[in-house]
Amino acid sequence: MSPIKPGHASGQDAIFWSNRMNEYLIDSLLHQQAIGNRGEGKFFSVAYDNIINGVGDRFGVVINRTNIKNRLKYIKESFNECKNLMGEDSSIKWNSESRRFHADLNVWRELVERKPEAKKWMTKTINHYDRLMELFGKDREKRPAAENSKSSPKKKARKEPPKERLQRTAPTSLELNVAENSNQTVNESPC
Repeated sequence: MSPIKPGHASGQDAIFWSNRMNEYLIDSLLHQQAIGNRGEGKFFSVAYDNIINGVGDRFGVVINRTNIKNRLKYIKESFNECKNLMGEDSSIKWNSESRRFHADLNVWRELVERKPEAKKWMTKTINHYDRLMELFGKDREKRPAAENSKSSPKKKARKEPPKERLQRTAPTSLELNVAENSNQTVNESPC
């Protein structure tokens, strides 16, 4: 099957992510995280560039940052749904070989009574849950429980005003003339 689907609603071709491409994406994100190309829960531009090049080289598919971010959003939503439903219930265990959650039937019944949406996870597989835990688990720890809920998105208020950023400007012709006449180099505008 071709990884590109024509006729997407946005007018652009949609990317079909195969299991191998998903696996490569997750492995690449973990690698980028390990080498320091992630800070404050977000990946740096160089990480996206490396993944774009890797997907192109390995699968012959041209993607962009938006494709990666959209796929990552989908993967993260599935992961968070599992994590929110299963919580810290120690009687439900992840099995990496079957790629499913396992628990006693009575435990499942109790969970489904409280959270009916958990029923599908009795049989549904989720690929790479253990690696997704490495990738997204710390993000979840940093956020308060109220922010983990999909139904109540909250933005943090700034405690301090934003720091002023210095803006660099190109030297004017007058500054260049002065520099040439005095044999000095002007590195920055005096403003």
